[in-house]
Amino acid sequence: MVKMKRVLALLLAAMMLLGLLAACSGDTTPSQQPDPGTSEQGGEENPGTDVPERQTLKIGIATCFTGSGARGAETQLYGLEAALNQIEESGYSKYYDFELIKGDDQYDATEAVSIANKLVYQDGVKAVFGHLNAVVTLAGLGVYEEAKVPCFTPSGSSDKVIDSGYQYVYLCVPQDRIIASSLMDYLVNDMGETKIGILYCNNDQGQSWLNFCEEALAEYGVEFVDKQTYLATDNDFTGQLLSMKSNGVEALVIGGGEVSQRSIMVQQARQLISEDVVISGDANFSNATFVSVTEPEEREGIVYPAAWSPAFTDEQSQQYIEDYLELDPLKQTPGAVTVRFYDGMYLLATALNNMGPYDVNAEDFTEKLNAAIKEASYDGLQGTLDPQENGECLDQCYIVRYNAEGEEELVER
Repeated sequence: MVKMKRVLALLLAAMMLLGLLAACSGDTTPSQQPDPGTSEQGGEENPGTDVPERQTLKIGIATCFTGSGARGAETQLYGLEAALNQIEESGYSKYYDFELIKGDDQYDATEAVSIANKLVYQDGVKAVFGHLNAVVTLAGLGVYEEAKVPCFTPSGSSDKVIDSGYQYVYLCVPQDRIIASSLMDYLVNDMGETKIGILYCNNDQGQSWLNFCEEALAEYGVEFVDKQTYLATDNDFTGQLLSMKSNGVEALVIGGGEVSQRSIMVQQARQLISEDVVISGDANFSNATFVSVTEPEEREGIVYPAAWSPAFTDEQSQQYIEDYLELDPLKQTPGAVTVRFYDGMYLLATALNNMGPYDVNAEDFTEKLNAAIKEASYDGLQGTLDPQENGECLDQCYIVRYNAEGEEELVER
């Protein structure tokens, strides 16, 4: 009897041990497995949202802080910093603070690739503002696209950017096709000019400007009476301008090249063609470098299209000018180029607000950010930034003219 009880006890102990082993083995059906995408309470939760109340987001600015374009790059930096200061002071960014990291591409495509790689893979930026022109921008875009890092570019001078098929690029300026169309419409319809010549740089930027202007003129049945090119290293344009004079040019359009060349072109055009020749061109005429090397009387009468001008009197523009001047050691009134990164930064901050808090170190952070940018919209200094699938954000501009005091004013149309 005692032996029978001992056997039953052993059997009971064995059954209990088997039960414990089964419970510890985790041998459950798939429906019983914990779902990594749900909370312990069973509610839906994205793992990237388990983050601190505020995070620091690294952003980069890649442009030519050295070389001939350094002053233009500095002015764009001050525009970006003005936006960052305003955003911090106002609390506009709900979930993120920003750390800005600078990269000098030296206005060189090869260096742009190197800087892009450093910013993305070494510094860990999640968005980039750069580069100064389309050629250098295109060089860096391959890096940003592969890394899935959004890039806000200030250059719309080439349709290669928006036709690239890249999904992580955004133009913080109207594309040059829009700018050229506005200028040609003004010259032909408002000023009645038909004897128009064009002086364009012999590079991708200048060639694109020529193509856009010719397309726009064709809509009015007008052609350039003379087309002359120049090199970015030229400092004498006598031959080209004498050709313009012999062909009866009454309005001169200038595009591309170095901003520092513009003052020579303007002086020689008025000497060799006519004192009354109408001079126009792209927004480089608003560049601080051009203003710094010309006298007010030299700028008088020059017209150019731009999405923003310091002549704007709205409260947002006046506040921007005040904040910008505090940053610029030279205290030069900001031109149209300076607001591009300013607007781009606010578009980025708006997208982040819409996106909400998310782990900046998550592998898919920049993908989610890019999707949020495409859905965002911001009423900036240049108008409403409304990103399209190809990266275009703005679709209008204004005509600006220098008055007798060498100051910019909007043209009533």
